[in-house]
Amino acid sequence: MHYGLSISTIQRRLREHKFNWEQPSLHGEGYVHIDATYWGHNSGILLAVDSDTKQVLYLSHIKHEKIADYLDAIASIERRGYKVKGIVIDGKETLFSFWCSYNVQMCHFPMK
Repeated sequence: MHYGLSISTIQRRLREHKFNWEQPSLHGEGYVHIDATYWGHNSGILLAVDSDTKQVLYLSHIKHEKIADYLDAIASIERRGYKVKGIVIDGKETLFSFWCSYNVQMCHFPMK
């Protein structure tokens, strides 16, 4: 008990925390790096950033990683004024067929 709280109390307080995110207005163009990350069961985010500037272009809380979430993210980014020149993904090969009109690259780590 480093902070004088039990693990279950800390976990409960984290679950109760509400995080509100408004997708920002966008401009410019570039390459979008998009991926999901999870902590715990049914709790994660889908995050898309500009590969050069690291600006957050899209963030969404997700329970499970679905192809539709990725498609919605790129559509949202474009609707808000960003021209997607290409997309970097983690290894979801299904997305290659959905995004055939873009330059798509798989991250080097999953390739290995």
